[in-house]
Amino acid sequence: YGEVVSKEFSLDSDAINMCIHIDRLHFVVGTFHAFYHSVRKLSSRGTSRENSNVLKTYRNQGASIATILTFQFQPWSLVLLSSIQHSNQSLNPLLKLEGSAVGNFEGCMCALSGEVKTDMALFFFSPILKDWIFFVEQIFLQILIEVQPSDLALDILIQEQVNLNLSSEIIKRISSECSVWNKILDCKSQSASLSLKRMLDDKCNHRSLRNDSGIDLIISQKEPLRAEVEEILIESGNCTPINFNETFSVDLKLGDKSKILLGNYLPLHDLSILPKDEEINILYYLIPEHSSKQTRRRIPDNMEPVVEYCIQNQRLRSAFNDISALDDGSDLLSSETWSPRSQIFTHDAGHHWLHPYLDDDTAEWSDTSGSFRLMKDEAMLPDNSWVWADEWRIELAGEYEKDSDADGWEYAEDFAKFQDGKRKRRFFRAGDVCRRRKWTRTRLTKAQLSDKIAHRVPLVWRLSFQDSCYNVRITSHITIKNNTNVSRLLCFGYKLPWQRDKILGSLSPEENLAVPIDLASMTHLRLGIEGKCNLFSMSDRIMIVPTSQSYQHRLSLKIYLDTAKERNGVLASKALHFTILLQSKADIIEILIEPVLKVQNLLPCSVEFHLIEAAKQFDCDGKSGIHSLNTDKEFKSEESEIKTGEETCSSVVDPSLNPSIAVRVPGYRWSSYQLIVNRRHAKTSWKPTELVEKHRYQNILSNEKSGSYTSIIRLESQIDNGDPLVILLEVDPGHAPMLRIYAQYWINDQSGFGLRICDGPRDLLGKPLGIMQDRRTYTHGDFLKGNNPISDGHEWAIGKNGMSMFFSQRQRMAVAVDFYKGDTAGKSERKVKSAWSQSIDLSNVISSVFSVNESNSERKYDFSYEVTTGPSIFVRTKIVCIFSRFRVANLSLGTLYLRQEGASNGITFVPPVSEQLALPFHWEDASLPSNINLSTNCVDWTKGSVNIEKVGVTAIKLNSMSATPPVLQVEIRLATLEQKCAVIIIIWNPVELQPIYQLRNLSSHTIVCCQMQDEEHLASRKAKEEDSDEQFDILASVLPSCSAIAQAGNMTDLVTTGLDCNFISNRSSENRSRSIWTLRMDEMKDFGFDYPQKPHILEWNVKGATIKQQGIIEVDSVGSTSTISLSHGVEVACIVKATDSAKVIEFSDTHKGIIESMTERLRSFAPLTMEEAQEDFDHVAVTMKVSIMNTTLSIIENHDEAKAGQEIFLLSIDEFTLRLSQNSDGYHDIELRIMSIQIDNHIPKVAHP
Repeated sequence: YGEVVSKEFSLDSDAINMCIHIDRLHFVVGTFHAFYHSVRKLSSRGTSRENSNVLKTYRNQGASIATILTFQFQPWSLVLLSSIQHSNQSLNPLLKLEGSAVGNFEGCMCALSGEVKTDMALFFFSPILKDWIFFVEQIFLQILIEVQPSDLALDILIQEQVNLNLSSEIIKRISSECSVWNKILDCKSQSASLSLKRMLDDKCNHRSLRNDSGIDLIISQKEPLRAEVEEILIESGNCTPINFNETFSVDLKLGDKSKILLGNYLPLHDLSILPKDEEINILYYLIPEHSSKQTRRRIPDNMEPVVEYCIQNQRLRSAFNDISALDDGSDLLSSETWSPRSQIFTHDAGHHWLHPYLDDDTAEWSDTSGSFRLMKDEAMLPDNSWVWADEWRIELAGEYEKDSDADGWEYAEDFAKFQDGKRKRRFFRAGDVCRRRKWTRTRLTKAQLSDKIAHRVPLVWRLSFQDSCYNVRITSHITIKNNTNVSRLLCFGYKLPWQRDKILGSLSPEENLAVPIDLASMTHLRLGIEGKCNLFSMSDRIMIVPTSQSYQHRLSLKIYLDTAKERNGVLASKALHFTILLQSKADIIEILIEPVLKVQNLLPCSVEFHLIEAAKQFDCDGKSGIHSLNTDKEFKSEESEIKTGEETCSSVVDPSLNPSIAVRVPGYRWSSYQLIVNRRHAKTSWKPTELVEKHRYQNILSNEKSGSYTSIIRLESQIDNGDPLVILLEVDPGHAPMLRIYAQYWINDQSGFGLRICDGPRDLLGKPLGIMQDRRTYTHGDFLKGNNPISDGHEWAIGKNGMSMFFSQRQRMAVAVDFYKGDTAGKSERKVKSAWSQSIDLSNVISSVFSVNESNSERKYDFSYEVTTGPSIFVRTKIVCIFSRFRVANLSLGTLYLRQEGASNGITFVPPVSEQLALPFHWEDASLPSNINLSTNCVDWTKGSVNIEKVGVTAIKLNSMSATPPVLQVEIRLATLEQKCAVIIIIWNPVELQPIYQLRNLSSHTIVCCQMQDEEHLASRKAKEEDSDEQFDILASVLPSCSAIAQAGNMTDLVTTGLDCNFISNRSSENRSRSIWTLRMDEMKDFGFDYPQKPHILEWNVKGATIKQQGIIEVDSVGSTSTISLSHGVEVACIVKATDSAKVIEFSDTHKGIIESMTERLRSFAPLTMEEAQEDFDHVAVTMKVSIMNTTLSIIENHDEAKAGQEIFLLSIDEFTLRLSQNSDGYHDIELRIMSIQIDNHIPKVAHP
């Protein structure tokens, strides 16, 4: 009873022990997460009035009461149970955290300070030792805490060393729990398991488990609130939906039929069905049950195949140590596969490699070190328990012609280089004289092949999540994929105990086949094609047993479609050829059936190709045979058509018989056959014949870097005098090479002319100096006769609609004009005979202009062109777009006429159109200036002209009395790509859009003004003013003293009609060429110059008053002023203002000087708001200029600490100037000036080093 003066809180415990399963942690995490968000929501809603009074009373009365807070926790522990559990076994503990804590705090509730002393240790449970071991040894912590009303200080002290014990057992156990821990992270934002289930239901629109194992399986999944286990039988090839529950896993066992087929195997537990964003393949093994009733014995798990090997060594003949010593068409490597040599049928012809013949050379057959002699024939089986799984075969592994060639050879300068442990296998280089390759043969134990012994059965659990669909797929460990275009390709499996091959299934193109589990123990694969009368044509068997955990090997496979197998019959027989890629990673085997080559069409039209073997050219005229073809014999070949951007593959040619290809595009005949040179950097190991070298394209620098071989293919037109077409064939080397057919340039002519293009200069007779002929950007007339269907859909091939393909060995082109196609303004088509333009560089991406002069007149045609790189897969091609340089867009109210200044002909009619439908404009006389006159009636032309080669905007006065309005505004701007030109000339009326110049009379007088003609006139006027007291008045000479002047209502009418004063007849020729503008009081007019190309200076005066002087003002200078003093101290001022985008020449009365008046007005202005200041900032004149005499940027590559830094990039700039300015009208100017720039790329083997 009385006031509380102190409080004491104490908490003590003898022991606290907690245990939790790792799968249940998401409950705790979700609960705390939900509680945290609930508290935040309550705090955001505010506090009720009653609670507010309680808190207020506590703050006032209890916050300052002395408080003591103590707690003492005796040893406590938290045990985390493992998620890994086997049948009939209890849960194993995983981690245990133990410790004790003592704390003491003193002060008041709003200001406490104290410390907490605790000791903790983390233990790991070892199932092997069946005991706890230290994970983190005992540590002692001292935590100092100080709480102030608005401050918190926390200090944690660990004064002793922290010992962390890691063992392989601990790492293995914890890594096995990572997948479960990921589930905790995924569900951290959920409050319970049901919430996670709803989340997964929303994420996955469809969830299924598919059985492609070939046997029946039983899936079981525990329901959250049910004791019994639901089992689902999934037959082979069927699917079942998946239900997500708390365990996120299922159990699997064999069905009854599968047990009869395979025997009894232990079930698999806790197979994860948790969704993953990427495909994951997990390999499981079904373990045979150890039962006395089981008749089959179990094979030991550690038995693996044994690989016998032998190294074959060869040395190059001393007479052929360089490619220059070879005959034309010879192959220095003497390859058996993909050899480009000409003579392939003569026995040992061109074989330049012998067995090692020097005294200190290694033996022809040896081990890897080269120290011991080995022979293939001497390899024998250890005893009768072993069998050979295959014959001797060459090991083909690694990247094609990087690690070895197509025949498996690796190369070196000497045999001793092969013994370097740090050396990697590599392909041939100039100077190599030694090579070797590895032969292998695999043997297996009969116990491994026996079906009477129980084996582990591999099973792959494939998890994937794609397009909001989550799937689990169960397969065997062997899959086969058909990457060829052969349909219904049959697959057969074989194992020694089997009496015959067993069919695995058939494959369509791009289809996968999972080998049934009951047949997955096969050791060999065989391919077949179904023929007539249900007879099969089958290949030889190939072994597919992996010899290591990470295994990759290539094999060649052939299926004969007839029975001829002797030498002459092989050349004539029909066969399919495949490349088999065997890949094994972690005992999961993938077999890819690849074609022998692929063809990709990168032309803008369809292409047909024809493949043949060298057998077709055998028995010809004895020459190289690349051009020749014996049509009397019909050998194996293939003909196919590919659309733009598509690719196909072929398996009908033998890579060992020098395949060749011929192509054809619509409108053209078949090309000659081109040899497929599938060799990286072929020029270092092969000497082509003169004919093959003639068709070789060597200017593509990217191919020099990649090592691909490019040939020139010339096509002749189907019509007489048609343009030939040249395209390119690039061979991307590989075991299955990619043949890309593309054009060097696509020409897109949008100039409105029919153009002719050549690749360079001409001789005196007008013929091209190069071997290539012209190409047209228009269709030859014979293609359009009789509704020729070839012209539809193949515009690029025949030059229709301005689309054409072009080739230039020098990467240049010249252009001539053949005819004008006419336009929408009424101009008809006409023939043109022009000279050739200058040579245009097409090697780089660029935008520029060129001109073509007409041969029989002074006409000049200006064109612009843009060279860009083709998109996506068409990057090898450059696209050249040709436009007219100038186009005119009439946005005014009526029709307009344009002509070149000084030219009497060549009038261009421009109807009102949009900017996208602008009409081209060209010069009538190349010797005249690049200026244009305008007219609305083709009779009265503007006095001045506009220079359309200078970018800018101006206003011009029309010379027609009937023109309404009398002013046109002309803007010369750089065009966009959609406007199909380099410069666009936009003409509009100031009535419709914002005017550029305006005259505004706010004075009480009538103002007359006109444009001053030139600067010389202004200089002479100033000189006369200085020499004479008399005032020079140009308007006085124009306006004689006459009563009609004061009576005239419109000064323009007075000037043009003469009226009472015979005005026109009295004017000089100088004044007759100018227009006089008259402004009455409070009148505003749109203004235009008579001569936009002359200085924009305005002369003005007051009408009807005694003229003492006249004003001159510069129109383009915003803020410039001019004043005329009248009688009685009255002054008329003229000032140039900026209103929006218009310049307003304003006249006003003033009784003070203009400076005093403007100063008074400025002083009278109120302070600006932020919005007004921001708005006025757009009209502030600002100029910034940055000048740098020299700048150098160097990039050094030093990521490899073992090597010194290497400069890979250097940029040098001289006299760099950047000028940024904004005038008071709000217009911005950017000027960038660079005297010289140099960029050096120091990376070797690049396009431009």
